[in-house]
Parts: sequence; structure tokens; C-alpha cells
Amino acid sequence: MLLDFSHGMGDPKIAYLGRALREECGLEGPIATIADVPSRSLLSRLTDHYLQIIANRAPIGFEAEFVSSRGARRCTAGS
Repeated sequence: MLLDFSHGMGDPKIAYLGRALREECGLEGPIATIADVPSRSLLSRLTDHYLQIIANRAPIGFEAEFVSSRGARRCTAGS
């Protein structure tokens, strides 16, 4: 995933979204911004932290466990 903040930080554009994340979210069509991210998806868990990263001006670490909208248990970690 690559976010584009060139038009502001309020709702960044999704410049690139890889196949695996697209499949996990069940996306079939285009996705333009973070507002378009399906709730309870792995992608939503990752994009939830973008404001923290901007505020800190540095990578952050996080871990999360959740049940996706498809009923799959997911464990994530990021930095």
C-alpha cells in the first residue's frame, strides 16, 4: 500500500494497493482514498494509524488482533 498525501492529510489517496491486500478486503473495483477502505478489513487496521505516523514524523509500532468481516481471525503488526 502506498498513500499519497499531496492533496492533504484529511483523506489521502491510495496510490497503490497490492494484490494480496486487495483480495483480503474483497475489493473488485477501484479504491481511491482511505474513505473507500472497507471496515473490519486488514487494510482498515493498517490505515487507522496514518495520523499517528504523521504526528510523530516517524514510524510507529503496533499490534492488533481482530475478526475480519469475512469471519477470519487476523493478527497484525506494523512499524
